[in-house]
Amino acid sequence: MLRRIAVWTLLAAAALPVALLAHEGHEHVIGTVTAVDAKHIEVQHHGKKVSVNLTPETKYVKTDATQAAKPEDLKVGARVVIDAEAKDGNFTALQVRIGVERSSPAAVATPKPGAVPQ
Repeated sequence: MLRRIAVWTLLAAAALPVALLAHEGHEHVIGTVTAVDAKHIEVQHHGKKVSVNLTPETKYVKTDATQAAKPEDLKVGARVVIDAEAKDGNFTALQVRIGVERSSPAAVATPKPGAVPQ
């Protein structure tokens, strides 16, 4: 549980400077990956799916910064923060920050009443 809180805190902290540096023509797509292939990524963003194009120039960063990220690290269920360029209604990713994968509700252990978190 503490690890999950730490990752969310890092993800929020990583998104803050990006949001402050936003300028015309750039968008920030934050959400959960629902589909990905070599040329695009779909993200559940504010209740709707947003498609963002990926290019060879797209940079990839892991939010925990323990190792370099690469396109293969993008997986369905991962949380992402994407700095994207908006042109003609299409988004192209400049940078993708990759967080942790979400577990399915069935995979998350439910604590017993009165249990002390570790």
